[in-house]
Amino acid sequence: MLHALKEGVVAVDAHGEVNLINPAAEEILFSGPDKTLVHSPLLDDLQTVLQSGEPMFDRELGCNGLLLIGNTVPIRSQGAVVGAICTFRDKTEVSQLLQRLDGMMSYVDALRTTSHEFMNKLHVILGLLNMKSYGKLEEYVLQTAHRYQADIGDIQHRIKSPVVAGFLISKIQRATECGFTLTLAEESLVPDCPNEKQVTVLVTVLGNLIENALDAMSGQAEGEIGLLLHYQDGWLSGEVSDDGPGIPENNIDAIFNKGFSTKGENRGVGLFLANQQLRELGGTLAVESEPGVFTQFFVHLPWDSKRKPA
Repeated sequence: MLHALKEGVVAVDAHGEVNLINPAAEEILFSGPDKTLVHSPLLDDLQTVLQSGEPMFDRELGCNGLLLIGNTVPIRSQGAVVGAICTFRDKTEVSQLLQRLDGMMSYVDALRTTSHEFMNKLHVILGLLNMKSYGKLEEYVLQTAHRYQADIGDIQHRIKSPVVAGFLISKIQRATECGFTLTLAEESLVPDCPNEKQVTVLVTVLGNLIENALDAMSGQAEGEIGLLLHYQDGWLSGEVSDDGPGIPENNIDAIFNKGFSTKGENRGVGLFLANQQLRELGGTLAVESEPGVFTQFFVHLPWDSKRKPA
């Protein structure tokens, strides 16, 4: 059973000697052709727990150039500590799972936004009907139809993927709530796509870039995010720009590196994973920035559309 686990598992006896280690742990803890056990903070945690008898949870530990998340607990027999066991996993994998979950939540939020908008309008119409306020009802329906054509209808006309369209509507509302503007370029055209993985990656990557832009502009009184999406010959290209503080020149080459962040601890995986997910599909992610002026990201990924956008 331990051989099938993706998590690393290491256990020591009462004397601190390793007496159990599974293949996932060997892959990380052993180094070189002679498979030498390298020193690791994981082993230090095992010794600490062995001596204290107290568990240690969600520890971020470095080993062989990897950042791991580990949990170490004592093994007891008749009340006495007779060993300790540690389970751990590459933090990048954990973060990737969380980001995929975030992408699926964006799916849900997109669908919820569209449903919520519809139900709100329906409740207003039913209320006006019950009050027999037919004049107000006519006025409201005309205003709603005009707004639909100008905003939501315009997005749905150009963005044929319902999930992507709903996602963009929710992000436009999110930007407004933050005091900023998110504008979809008029020339944006995206056909529907039956490939759920491609749609999920697009929503995840765009969500990451838009949230980063909102975060970057958080200290400004006003700001604008521009978004352009264009389909051609089986590929979707996207551009996300903002007029925030920009990226310092000495950081521009490092922003896609694993663990790089200017936001403090426990950050620096979003852009790394976004870039990784795009590359897994054969896509790319690039950036241009001028400090104090703008930042612009360029997204390029395959898009399995069976028809051209109208």
